[in-house]
Amino acid sequence: MQPVLNVEDVRRVERRLVREGVSLSELMHRAGNAAAQEVMRLEGTHAVAVLCGTGNNGG
Repeated sequence: MQPVLNVEDVRRVERRLVREGVSLSELMHRAGNAAAQEVMRLEGTHAVAVLCGTGNNGG
């Protein structure tokens, strides 16, 4: 099982990655790709809905 990060943990990780040269756009791309990979592992699934809340994570 992977750990779940709280909001402040995620912000801290994002800030560090940006300082190391990873763009926020790249982080969103990676997150979308990871979500798509998980969906593709679901057998027998024919439709998927992705819901995003407001705020900076809507991208």
